[in-house]
Amino acid sequence: MKKDSIHTKQIPILITLAGAGLACLLSVLQGADFSVFFKRLLCSVIIFGIIGITVRIWLDMGFKIEKAEEEKKESKKQEDDVQITEGNEFEHFQDESDKDGQS
Repeated sequence: MKKDSIHTKQIPILITLAGAGLACLLSVLQGADFSVFFKRLLCSVIIFGIIGITVRIWLDMGFKIEKAEEEKKESKKQEDDVQITEGNEFEHFQDESDKDGQS
């Protein structure tokens, strides 16, 4: 992968762990039974997992659009450079033919 690309693979994992940690902390502070603790943990893992995957997809789509715009700008810049280079070669060719005609 390129150095400038963003790594979104870890985002769902981090969001899920943060949500599960918060659910565990709240359950411990409230002194919940094991069954309640487990249900909260399971629900938070599922909910925050879905949120994390949604955020990852959203970010990937946003960066693909941004990357496509950058590639368009870069290709247009390269086309402009090619046209400038071709124009310089044409002028150079005319200069040489003028010199040949003068001698």
